[in-house]
Amino acid sequence: MSPAISGSHEGLGLPRPLDGAAFKGILATPDRFGGYARVAMGYRSRGLSEFANGALRRAMMIAPGEPRLLVNAANLWLSSGVIGDPSGVIGDPAHALRKALCLDPNLSAAIERLLLIHKASGDIPGAVRAARWLVGRGLEGRAASFLELAVLASEAGERKRAVQFLNEGIQATVRTGLDPGNLIRAAKRVGGQDAHLRTLRGLLCAAPADPIVARELASTPSLEECREIDQTKAILTRLCLALPFNAVVQNGAGVAQETLGRNRAAFERYARAAVLEPGLSIAIFNVGVRARYAGDFERAGQWFRRALTIAPRDPVYLYNLGHVLLATGHTEQGLILYEERWRSGQRRSHRRAAPDPSFAYPFWDDAATTRDREPILIWGEQGLGDEIWFAGYPARLFPDHPTVLECDPRLVDLFARSRLAARVVPRTDPPHAATRQVARQVAAGSLPLLASTRSRGDVIEAPGGYLKADAARAAIFRDRLASLGHGPTIGVSWRSRKPVASQSFEAPLTFWRPIFEIENAIFVNLQYGVTPTELQRIHDQYGVRLACFEDMDPFHDIDDLAGLVSVLDHIVSIANLNVTLCHGLGRPCHVALRCYQEDWRFQRARSVSPWLPDCHLYWPESASDQSDRWLEVFSRIAGAISDSD
Repeated sequence: MSPAISGSHEGLGLPRPLDGAAFKGILATPDRFGGYARVAMGYRSRGLSEFANGALRRAMMIAPGEPRLLVNAANLWLSSGVIGDPSGVIGDPAHALRKALCLDPNLSAAIERLLLIHKASGDIPGAVRAARWLVGRGLEGRAASFLELAVLASEAGERKRAVQFLNEGIQATVRTGLDPGNLIRAAKRVGGQDAHLRTLRGLLCAAPADPIVARELASTPSLEECREIDQTKAILTRLCLALPFNAVVQNGAGVAQETLGRNRAAFERYARAAVLEPGLSIAIFNVGVRARYAGDFERAGQWFRRALTIAPRDPVYLYNLGHVLLATGHTEQGLILYEERWRSGQRRSHRRAAPDPSFAYPFWDDAATTRDREPILIWGEQGLGDEIWFAGYPARLFPDHPTVLECDPRLVDLFARSRLAARVVPRTDPPHAATRQVARQVAAGSLPLLASTRSRGDVIEAPGGYLKADAARAAIFRDRLASLGHGPTIGVSWRSRKPVASQSFEAPLTFWRPIFEIENAIFVNLQYGVTPTELQRIHDQYGVRLACFEDMDPFHDIDDLAGLVSVLDHIVSIANLNVTLCHGLGRPCHVALRCYQEDWRFQRARSVSPWLPDCHLYWPESASDQSDRWLEVFSRIAGAISDSD
């Protein structure tokens, strides 16, 4: 027998309804539970849990054996903490769901909620039982349950079982034609990036033209880090044929081609993507990157600006435009955009200025009112060569302030002897106590912008000759060099190793013939990590014994390296630590450059850069392949050295 009701919602004991139609349904058929259940759902969606509870209780009084109402009661409890049956018939949501399953063992919604409750309470065996129960509830349920089982096995450390369940989930998803989004997310949780990519490839084998999966694969952020890039590239190539007008797929294929070193093919894919979808900023940006690597900085800047018209606040686009501007002599604007290095994530550093600063002090601001002689912390950033180059600015910019300069431990003695700051301390974790005795901070890489702002945008040369080598070490190396014979001493370095492998490069020793054929010269090794094989190759090819001081480590003992560099007649090097060390010591250096250099301080098409005024820059002049370029560059350097002696 149904409960007595009056002809209005007030008579039902419920507030004004969210859905008037539902209340009319109750008034028309007061003995049916469905109307009360719909009203309860409306109240629940509005956050009126108590009223939802009242409506649901009425529905359960009408149909106490309806399992779906028990699921609704459990949902209400889970979302708000209100128990659908205060009399204790239900008790808790897990009890309600089990009762619902006793009434209808095939009710998938009850099994799914029970699985979630077990997971939330840490009852992993119970969650596994629920997931296995769900496996038998039809194809759609099988797909979801296998994914849950994969995640549970992964969290339990059972990787092999997790992969098996994941593969079952792939098959069930393909057979049902379900949205693969849940499967893709589960793959990331189970096995990280590699499992994610394997899942995408598996889905594409079953549905080669699925645009959702294709876009996911092509837009994978770390595609270039995939260990199975060859297979991924092959799939993307097939996708380009299956989806020739999909810009995201074309752009992703470009990433794969670039990772494999096929730069021309990558450029063509990026350009096609930019034509197919003019609003796809990442494709436009990638075209600019390829133009920059080809040495065409003017076109690169144009493409970066175009990408910024679509995504004007993208820090990666802004930073890369700043890099181009600095390399082409547009100092003021370039330095402003260089500050985007923190948000872009394209510069690695032990310390950070943003978005989560390493130190809590306010940053130095010329416009801010500060106390006289306020102590300032200046911390080095990026690589060893960068720290050396930036270290010339503190004494120029803060002559009246006590400064604490934090740097790589290998540089402490050299910087302290050179009096670059009131205190020079090593970078440690936790930071040195001196870093806590300051009022403000500044990142070393921001010092050129501060200098430019104070000069009102005028181009000023970077400070040079600020380092002082250890006199005793320099004297020892001078005597050692004298013992090698008479003739000009030439230090050489041909390789650069970066934390990011793709940024490492070298000028192969095969192309150094013009240098090693300089008459009467004594050649000295400045290359860290030199191998016996390389030394033997130099001797076999050129008949030269490269002088190596075995008690000197050019990588770890920078003080020794500075002492040696300070007494050499000439230095020939690619763009690496030796160049900035020469700059700091005020020593000339002949720098062999590629068409594209990662470092903006080597300004494009200039023989001398204001950032490195003591260094002679040699850019390739020919448009031939890289081997001919190196030979041409080293020939010019050899001529310059011969003319000077």
